[in-house]
Amino acid sequence: PIVLDVVLFDFFKFILISY
Repeated sequence: PIVLDVVLFDFFKFILISY
């Protein structure tokens, strides 16, 4: 669960930066 959360956070951050 923790790893998934980290991946999700990373993905979200990447999207925010891309946007």
